[in-house]
Amino acid sequence: ESTETQNSVHSQAVALIGDKLPGLADNLSGKALISAGCTQCHGSFVAVRGDGTLTPESWPNSGIGRINPDGSRGSCSACHGRHQFSKAQARTPEACTWCHNGSDSPDDEVFEKSKHGALFTSHRDKMNLASDDWVTGKDYSAAPTCVTCHMGASPGLKASHDVGMREAWSLNGPVSEKQYLVIFEDGERRELPDTQAVPRRGSDLPKLDGSIGKVKAVATPKQRRQAMGKVCIECHSKGFTDGFMRQFDDAIKYYNESFGKPAQSIMLALYEKGLLTTTAFDEPLEFTYWKLWHDEGTKLRHGAAMASPNHSGWQGVHQVAQLFYGTFLSQLRELAGEETANALIGEYRSGWAQQKESAAS
Repeated sequence: ESTETQNSVHSQAVALIGDKLPGLADNLSGKALISAGCTQCHGSFVAVRGDGTLTPESWPNSGIGRINPDGSRGSCSACHGRHQFSKAQARTPEACTWCHNGSDSPDDEVFEKSKHGALFTSHRDKMNLASDDWVTGKDYSAAPTCVTCHMGASPGLKASHDVGMREAWSLNGPVSEKQYLVIFEDGERRELPDTQAVPRRGSDLPKLDGSIGKVKAVATPKQRRQAMGKVCIECHSKGFTDGFMRQFDDAIKYYNESFGKPAQSIMLALYEKGLLTTTAFDEPLEFTYWKLWHDEGTKLRHGAAMASPNHSGWQGVHQVAQLFYGTFLSQLRELAGEETANALIGEYRSGWAQQKESAAS
């Protein structure tokens, strides 16, 4: 379990702050709020002072991707708790939604309002949470939890602490992409968008830390989807499962083509033209764009993934559309002027419309 955790996406949670969201961490939060907020979920670099004690800026900390003084990554207590180290606690939704809630990762709200969430609330006493084995359809069948779908065992599928293994789509970026999971010979992993060529077994490939590793295996988006589907069919028919996955895929594609790609292309063009500064979050349009894809866009996509119609609908696409048409495009015109704004809108809307027509045919 320790090895699986250290090789999983959870172990990269610290890098996410510094590598992907440095402007958010540095420009808006500041060190005090990074310690009190960001790192309590993502994890800190636990630092040792000269007298052997731990620095108060880095400890206490139970963040899932914590970098420990010995160089190991991860914190078991993030899910299991340090008081009892409980299997039952780690299997509950509350263990996950301690961090997976709010605009950044609205899974608490989404799960609660889904049919799965209603089932869990109604039948929690039938979940056999403290069982040594916890196999879907064998040890429990009353409801799924986060662990059931993302980590849990089912007939023909082993439990795994590699929490991202079964996820075919990335759902937390400006544009969602289907992803390969590359597994290196030393067990480390990284994800690559399926728009890139599939790395060959035995080939060299940069890891997330910049070092070079040899590719041992590659899990395609289709294989990752099949692994998730093995859990679903313990309760649902194959036709039901395939139909849901089709609806989910269609929702993600609609978000991408209607909002994610046009907004991203426009923002990149504004940076290239020098109409936006290179400093993150110093202009209103940047906050609007952030809210569009990160807050409301994430809610839309997670709602579609976890079967919460309110979050994919009224709290999802409805809010995204209001931001895109009512605020984002208005601020674009104000910033760039009518002529430049209309040219950008026409260019990227044209491409979006063509892609939609191609997908429909």
